[in-house]
Amino acid sequence: MSSFTYDGPRNVLCIPAPMSGDGRIQPTPEPTPNAPLTPEPGLEPLSTTMLETLLIIETVALLVGAPLLALYLRERVKTLAREATDKALADYTHNQNQVLAGINAAHERRLREFGLFAGKQHRVYARMYQLVRMAADGYRGLIGLYRGPNFKEYDLLDIREYVKRNGLRDSDAGAAISAFEKGDSHAKLRAMDDLDFRVRRRDADNAFQRAKNFAAIHGLYLSDEVRA
Repeated sequence: MSSFTYDGPRNVLCIPAPMSGDGRIQPTPEPTPNAPLTPEPGLEPLSTTMLETLLIIETVALLVGAPLLALYLRERVKTLAREATDKALADYTHNQNQVLAGINAAHERRLREFGLFAGKQHRVYARMYQLVRMAADGYRGLIGLYRGPNFKEYDLLDIREYVKRNGLRDSDAGAAISAFEKGDSHAKLRAMDDLDFRVRRRDADNAFQRAKNFAAIHGLYLSDEVRA
């Protein structure tokens, strides 16, 4: 058996030769030199002038389009800000109008209530003045000059009518009736004058009490000075 010695380079990638179907080694095909690249059918190679033109067009587009884009964005931002401001202003105006409408409604309601209160207050003061004036006139008649009925001319029927008209009992005028029956005109006159004084004092006291009761019931419409 003979020996085989390889003196060639050792860092070579050995590619096995293709084999035929019958087991024989086929010869390795020789590599073909690099063929020049050719464009695909239907495409023509771009010339240097055309490339320069496209580059110029792209540069101009960038130089012109960038400011236009910035201007568009700036105007768009302004538009959005203006729309937001207008909407906020419209919402604020709407809210303020609602608040103002509520204030106006409350003001009108207070005016109506005050008008009703003022009208009632005027009527209360008019009635209060009337009651106080009646009481004052009654008390004034007790201490000053008084011109009352002419009791000298009263007979028994007149005395009984006086008793009935002033809400008295017959016993209240007993002294006057007794004096009339006895024919004592001076005693009858004194008894009727005394009875009339008591009737006028009662009427003055009643008028004053009615004024106090009225003031207590309608105190809301009266000032502190009047209530006091």
